Amino acid sequence: MRTDATADNLGARSPEDRRFRALAIGAAVGVGLALRLYLLAAPSHLGGITEYDDAVYFGTSLLMSHGLLPYRDFVMVQPPGVPTLMLPLAYLAHLSGTRAMLEVTRIVTCLVGAVNIGLVGYLLRRLSMGAIIAGTGFMAVYPASVLTSQSLLLEPYLNLFVLAALAVLLDGGLLARASWRFLAAGGLLGVAGAVKVWAIMPAAVVAVVVGLTSRRRLGLLAIGTAAGFALLAGPFLLADPHAFVREVVLDQFARGGVRAPFGLRVGFLTGFALSTVSTTAWAAALLLALAVAALAYPFVRARVRLSPAEIIVLVSLALVLASMLVTPDFFYHYAAFVAPFAALGWGHALVRLRAIAPGHHLLPRAALVPVSLGAMAVASLVHLAADRARVVDPSAAVGSVVPAGACVVTDTAEITILSDRFFASSPGCPAMVDAFGTGLDYGGSVPPADATTAPRRLEDFWISAFARADYVVLSADNAARIPWTPEVLGYLRGHFHLVSESGVSIFGRNTG
Repeated sequence: MRTDATADNLGARSPEDRRFRALAIGAAVGVGLALRLYLLAAPSHLGGITEYDDAVYFGTSLLMSHGLLPYRDFVMVQPPGVPTLMLPLAYLAHLSGTRAMLEVTRIVTCLVGAVNIGLVGYLLRRLSMGAIIAGTGFMAVYPASVLTSQSLLLEPYLNLFVLAALAVLLDGGLLARASWRFLAAGGLLGVAGAVKVWAIMPAAVVAVVVGLTSRRRLGLLAIGTAAGFALLAGPFLLADPHAFVREVVLDQFARGGVRAPFGLRVGFLTGFALSTVSTTAWAAALLLALAVAALAYPFVRARVRLSPAEIIVLVSLALVLASMLVTPDFFYHYAAFVAPFAALGWGHALVRLRAIAPGHHLLPRAALVPVSLGAMAVASLVHLAADRARVVDPSAAVGSVVPAGACVVTDTAEITILSDRFFASSPGCPAMVDAFGTGLDYGGSVPPADATTAPRRLEDFWISAFARADYVVLSADNAARIPWTPEVLGYLRGHFHLVSESGVSIFGRNTG
């Protein structure tokens, strides 16, 4: 007998009711996809410099298509999951150009973001219509999810595999009965871990919940997780175990720099990323407390045993949210990993209110919580979209100066990928896609705390890279990635001259 609060929502549904639920999920997917494509359609956005990380991941795929392996042959401080998934597009780039395929990866990521909304709806499909609308609506308009889905970043793919794992593992609010589903769910969680190590948080919660019910199922889950991770990460780990562990694990723990303000974190986490909120710590703390209290109230007040699905969602949400608040670094796209758990949490919270008020008199007021949050999220999204629409497209400037096949060293691979100048025809050109990560791996502080000093091996790396380059192309943010010590700066000035400066700075090698 089912004793959880969702028991009355798990019965058979009429075809008409199932149709309405499917339409509600489809509408949320449509709204979410439209928002993501709207951002991608902003002037110069599809083919402009909108991110740093997307070129790191697709650049890794491009180097892999030439037979080079991350960790062993060049620095990459994230797991290899997304670059491996993008490998087919990297091979196509040899025919269509690197710019076109980077644009395709951005469109694909938009579609992945829309699929994630559908997966949230699938997981909530047996709950009330209000739960479906609240959960999928939140996922559709949550600013971090929208912004992160319009460029090749890790979080949309991380969410994809975690949500897919939950969809396989859970049957309504309970764990599935078929053994194969635990093996498959583990495999999807393992793939998620090969995309980003943050997957360990929901994977650990799932393991505890499953382990409390059956050791055999826990074993299947563990086997699947190991197999999924090995499928994407195994070849790279075997090729150079020391470099893999150092770059993916140790370098991440060694990250320095200025700690992101608490108010900024909460502004993105809650969706209210407006300047008046994000810069005021006490207001941000109050906002976060209210959001957590509103979500927790139905579960505390209902006094009904939590279902396995609710335990997994709420504990994962707590772990992910806590990690976002304590991690030294924080970027807007980090908040996107909160979205699926918060969306599912809102859906289950509305169902819990039925246990509190069978007469539904609390439901209209409760619905104001996600509706208000969604409205403010859209307002915040408009604010953020206006800033992100002003991007630089370097392709014309670089393409007019740098000949195809030249060896180009840059602080962001996005410049050379968008300009179709990523591949060098001559051997010996430095294989580098992540200047920031290279600084981490070579023991530097990124960004440099003091531009006049840097570890000798990092300094030597950049001088060696410049020595093999025909051109050096620098973005406006190069000081955050290159240690401009007197020696490094002196080498650039002594061997190169400024050729063009239009959005990016292009230096050509002296020939005299």
